[in-house]
Amino acid sequence: MNNKLTTQSALTKTSQAELAEQISQDLLEGSVDLMEAYVKMKAMEEVLKKVKANIEPSVIDEADKYGKGEHEAYGIKFQAKEGRKTYDYSNDAEHTRLKEQLKLRENMLKNIPYEMVDPETGEVSTPPKIKYSKSSITIKFPK
Repeated sequence: MNNKLTTQSALTKTSQAELAEQISQDLLEGSVDLMEAYVKMKAMEEVLKKVKANIEPSVIDEADKYGKGEHEAYGIKFQAKEGRKTYDYSNDAEHTRLKEQLKLRENMLKNIPYEMVDPETGEVSTPPKIKYSKSSITIKFPK
């Protein structure tokens, strides 16, 4: 397996996709234990996530030195940005009440077996459609 991750070409989306495809094919066609390879990749992913989180504040400080706007380095474009804006409605009683009312409605709908009509109001209640996400595997590492 040729490790292209350390080359300049691995910094493009196309080369990353090609490298991922090549590694996948090597694993699927090779004589490796796929479960072992998957577990080791998951471990590497967790390590890289932690390393990234640890160095990100310093990288943001470094990027801030370039000033506002988009910049180029290492063949890539980058831009330091503020975090996205979020809203906290917990101090609004009406919002909290409506949210609770919605939660109650959702729970009621989850528990009806078929479409029902309230005889007093004529309101039609239809159970929700059930959707499933894609199958996955959970890996738990010992401490």
